[in-house]
Amino acid sequence: MDEREQKYRDHEYRSEFAQDITPDVDRSFSDRDEVSNSGTGFGIAGIVFSVLSFFLWPYLMAPIGIILGVIAVSRKSTAGWWAIGIGVIALILVTIFMIFAIPFRILF
Repeated sequence: MDEREQKYRDHEYRSEFAQDITPDVDRSFSDRDEVSNSGTGFGIAGIVFSVLSFFLWPYLMAPIGIILGVIAVSRKSTAGWWAIGIGVIALILVTIFMIFAIPFRILF
């Protein structure tokens, strides 16, 4: 084995033969990168109606808050989930309160 062959083999053993595992990703702008505020107003309005339903007209305000929450969720706003949850909790708590308050005549 001559010197040239030895250098070639040394170089061959030192080189890397592995390929990249991850595929090439297109880093261009896409629709999912857009920030949309179209449902945020509905979500905040739904939260307001749902919170007010604890104090004023619960069987009217809570469903309005839930409906506004559903509209906000359909427009990709996370505030809508809060409005739905608070509205459902308000309906459940007010109903339970009414069940126990009516027999004891503790109504306002």
